[in-house]
Amino acid sequence: MAFFSARLLSLRHWPTASQQISRRNAMIACTALSAHRAQVLEVDAFIARSVLPRAEGRVSAHG
Repeated sequence: MAFFSARLLSLRHWPTASQQISRRNAMIACTALSAHRAQVLEVDAFIARSVLPRAEGRVSAHG
């Protein structure tokens, strides 16, 4: 009887536990995406400061 009681209890708490796990996974994914976006912005800023000004100053061979 204790086995069925424990199973019933775990089934009653399953929706809450499942939602908490899903929320945790979403927070982890959001953190990873935010970190990736920050890295992309940092690279874009570096390229804008370093590479693009040099490229604008070049004279084209066809120009």
